[in-house]
Amino acid sequence: MYFNYLKWMVVGIVILITVNGQSFTADSVITFTSAHIFSNDAYTINYQEIRQTPLRGIRPWLTLRPFVVDQDNQLHIRGSRAGENRFYLNGFDITNPLTHEREFYLIPEFVRSMEVYPGNAPIYLGYAVGGVVHIHPRLGQIDPGFSLSYQGDPIAERGRQTLGAYSYGYHDMVATYFGQPFSDLLAVGAALQYEEIGDTQKRFSKGFRFEELVDTGRYASDPPDTVSAIEYPDGFTPNNRSYRWAWNSQIEYRQPSFTLNWITLWQKQKLYADDRPMLNILNNREQYQLTQQLFTGLTFKHKPMDHLKYRLQVGYSIHKYDTFDEWLGNDWRFWRDSLKIARKSNGTVISPDRWEEPKHYEFNGIRFEKNGSINSRYYRKGQRRQWQVSGQLSTDILKDHHLTLGFDGHSYTLRQYSMVKTAGSFLQTSNPDAEEFRDWFYRNSYGYTVYGSKNNGHLLDGARTPQFAALYVHDRIQHNKVTLDMGLRLDYLQTDDIVTKNQHFDRFDFDEQWIDGVYDADRIDAGNWKEKSALIHLSPRVSLTTALNDRWRFRAHYGRYVQAPKLYDLYNNSYNMADLMSFYFYVDRAVGINVDAVSANHFELNVTSRLTDQSTIRATAFYRTIHNQLISSRHFAPDSSYSFKRLDNRGRSKVTGLELSLQLMPLRWLQLRADYALTHASGMAAHPTENLTRIDRMLPVSQSLYPLSYEHRHKGIVRLGYHTEDRFKGLYLNDTRFFMQYRFNSGHPFTLRYVRGFWGSGYDTGVDYMYDRRANKPMQFINDNTTPWNHWLDVQVQKDIRFSRRLRMTLFMRVLNVLNTKNILNVYEYTGNAEQDGFINDPDHYDIRVKYYGERYLDLYKAINIENGQSYWDLLNKELFGHPRQIIFGLNVYFL
Repeated sequence: MYFNYLKWMVVGIVILITVNGQSFTADSVITFTSAHIFSNDAYTINYQEIRQTPLRGIRPWLTLRPFVVDQDNQLHIRGSRAGENRFYLNGFDITNPLTHEREFYLIPEFVRSMEVYPGNAPIYLGYAVGGVVHIHPRLGQIDPGFSLSYQGDPIAERGRQTLGAYSYGYHDMVATYFGQPFSDLLAVGAALQYEEIGDTQKRFSKGFRFEELVDTGRYASDPPDTVSAIEYPDGFTPNNRSYRWAWNSQIEYRQPSFTLNWITLWQKQKLYADDRPMLNILNNREQYQLTQQLFTGLTFKHKPMDHLKYRLQVGYSIHKYDTFDEWLGNDWRFWRDSLKIARKSNGTVISPDRWEEPKHYEFNGIRFEKNGSINSRYYRKGQRRQWQVSGQLSTDILKDHHLTLGFDGHSYTLRQYSMVKTAGSFLQTSNPDAEEFRDWFYRNSYGYTVYGSKNNGHLLDGARTPQFAALYVHDRIQHNKVTLDMGLRLDYLQTDDIVTKNQHFDRFDFDEQWIDGVYDADRIDAGNWKEKSALIHLSPRVSLTTALNDRWRFRAHYGRYVQAPKLYDLYNNSYNMADLMSFYFYVDRAVGINVDAVSANHFELNVTSRLTDQSTIRATAFYRTIHNQLISSRHFAPDSSYSFKRLDNRGRSKVTGLELSLQLMPLRWLQLRADYALTHASGMAAHPTENLTRIDRMLPVSQSLYPLSYEHRHKGIVRLGYHTEDRFKGLYLNDTRFFMQYRFNSGHPFTLRYVRGFWGSGYDTGVDYMYDRRANKPMQFINDNTTPWNHWLDVQVQKDIRFSRRLRMTLFMRVLNVLNTKNILNVYEYTGNAEQDGFINDPDHYDIRVKYYGERYLDLYKAINIENGQSYWDLLNKELFGHPRQIIFGLNVYFL
């Protein structure tokens, strides 16, 4: 196995440690700085560390800290839920209010540093009960000049390997300029990027080929069609690719008493996403989402006198997305127009019905789409606009006091539109009025009319306009070697939530209409509802820091934090709410009504020591309680004759842990740093809908705390850097840097379940019980099992070549997952195994399907689901295994 000797090098390194070190020089290989803002220690990921790590991008860089868990594409910081974090850029909020994920894309070369606050955020960074990430862009002081860079993986055909790794069609080109072009008064930073990713999934996939497949489904012709062969590539995921253009810039004008900063972010991305590529092997028709983003912000800082300074900021942003079909554009009403489809396919795709896409094949019980089918379940578009303004006034006119007053405000306009793909044919064939049409096909939408034009109505169906604001005061008292920080923050959260006017959920009168055998619920009458009053919370923060001597520092911190819930959980139109509040059918969601803010109490003790001039150690113990988390419950009407599933604030969780840190630099050209975190996260639910099984069975929701499904009890990272400098003669080894990092974490909790029967389709029967919980029950205490440990080894080699004083070049190679370890991320809950789903291993389960579908059914099912985890990814939006090995080559050219 490649680089196997590196594995044994890592084994000898002491693991139970984390890193926090001192500031660094440009020649340092591994670096870590400690930011001291309002006496709150940020875990800073600085520019040199960003340059040296094999990982690339904001999200991967965050995982360099052991208290950050990225599981199932959800970010958890120090045991918090995924929707309890916040992201800032130069003081501007860049968080998506619907999901609380980072909204705007940043070019990696544009980032100077990131401050990560896992629960001890300063008082001016609010609206989060979990972690806060504050990103700072580069200006002209760091690596001034022009640069051109390219990086990509080996060019090879699908299913072919180069140097033991597959090619994923990755190509990234970036041009940057950082400097002071006209005078010392003006600093400029700018980056332009084009990125192309041929396979955004990067899966451990295994190719397959089946020949002479006969269509035996209900849409089969007479005689039935026979497909000569279906073939899936080895090591490459079709129909999942991305094309991105991005521009980031920052201009700062400086005078002795003031600075004016202007920052701009722009992105245009074309993203193809297909979570069923194996069922679309025969289909060449694709849809993609086009996303466009723009953010711009101005910051004015002024120091009118020695003891007084202030800062003002104003920012505007817009985020738009739309869904396009490669054949018929973004007019979803004609996506199923067979005449247009026939013309676009040059007559190769023919449908007997004017408003129907081609019917699917069914080979041995598994459905495969025909060419010309629509592989996207929905047409989606949306728009988010935000205005934000903030100000801060600081003075140290009082002896031993540094007083800060501040405010900030955010105003949003949110619109979202979603239409199922069959809506167009229903519209054309039935010609219903707007009410009838919207009643059945309009889902999770607001701010748009039934046909997709803007709707500026009020409450349920109009655009949502949440508003957030805050006032805060902070006093830092310094006396001798003791620093006391005291702060108070007042948050105003107008979530644009709704509540019934009589404060009760009476039984609603549904019109019982049946369309194609499906119950059709009427809309909720907006006249019975009103806007919920704003949420107002007062939050104190207190920190005590003392320098015990020149080498030891002690710090204690307490803070109360509040945050609005994810607005995605609250917003539904009047028709969608009628469905969610209907008791006739199983719905895998719950409706959020009259929801309050989430709050948290965070305690932290920290000891930092400079053991020697070359080593720093740090230990942190923390305790966090989070209250009013959203959790699903069953709400009964006053007469108890009617009930529905509702999200309310009954949830809570508790997180405790210990983080240890060490950085060693025994020699100028050699550094070692390591991070370790021991975390115990327990709660009533890891996400709001986790307990829907008990609710569907009319059982009470458990009030006890159990390990949360994203808890990684142990997580760490060890990094080793070596710089040859000029100790070797000759061109090949001089000025070469070697960087290696070893990441590990224990598995996450899950619950073994007993399945009463595998009732899904022939395609997803081994996974359906994990989606629809009514068909199973726990075999043990909740989350009493854990998945296996994960291990990752990454390497980067970097060679600098100087042609002159003003021109230099850097060649580099990054190898991710050097050992090609097949890390298990999730398992089947029936078996606790990632390679056996329980259905395919037991003849008692699959025998009846084999008799009905034929012997070939087992081979198809194994190839699609057991060897490639297709239905697991499709239904649960999770992966069974991590990424395989990837090799990336790069070249940077600098003009100084």
